Amino acid sequence: MKTKTLLIAAATLAVGVIASQAAVYSANIVGYINVPLTNGYNAFANQLDLDGTGTNNTIQTVIGTNLPVNTKVYTYDPSISGYRYVTLFASGWSSGAAGPYVKTALQPGGGTFIFIPGSNVSTNVTLVGNVLPPATNNTVYLSQYQMASYRWPVSGYLTTNLNYAPNAPVGTSYDLVLQWNPVTQLFVTHKKFATTWQAGSPNIGVAESFFLIPNQTTTWTNYFPTPQ
Repeated sequence: MKTKTLLIAAATLAVGVIASQAAVYSANIVGYINVPLTNGYNAFANQLDLDGTGTNNTIQTVIGTNLPVNTKVYTYDPSISGYRYVTLFASGWSSGAAGPYVKTALQPGGGTFIFIPGSNVSTNVTLVGNVLPPATNNTVYLSQYQMASYRWPVSGYLTTNLNYAPNAPVGTSYDLVLQWNPVTQLFVTHKKFATTWQAGSPNIGVAESFFLIPNQTTTWTNYFPTPQ
């Protein structure tokens, strides 16, 4: 996602730059992220939290209704190997907007696709909320397509900056990342073999989600701020 971000955030009253594409200013632990969206599909992640628990974000608190009519939010459901979606009408979101699939996808660490209808349309979603406390884990599972994201508004390379440790054994096995390109409206495939990324290491933006399919069950430990 081409994300040009203004973030206001701090932890323990500290001021610092926590995202290479974002300017950061002190405001206790509350902040906002301005996320540009283009017409078509956008791989989106919520990286600010409503109440600091990481569990109570909804489509109303995260995305709101200030988007074009017929905007859709798609969430991937592994149980059906497909997507469930809700639609924004003039009267508000369609039924299902408060359902478990949307709610799970809108917590930090999850991800959705936001579809903006029309052509040559650009708009924004402004995320407002708390920066999560440090030291939380994001667990992904063997052979399961899952939309994932970093739990804090940090950008960088998946392995060197965002601390994901691929664990594919030596041989032809690999970890797989599918990263959405909003310009071409296509996935870029990244395969991590034992020693190297095919097509380069994924460079993940602020408020960007992606599909992560690990070779075997693993725990992805997210840190704030990003480890260097």
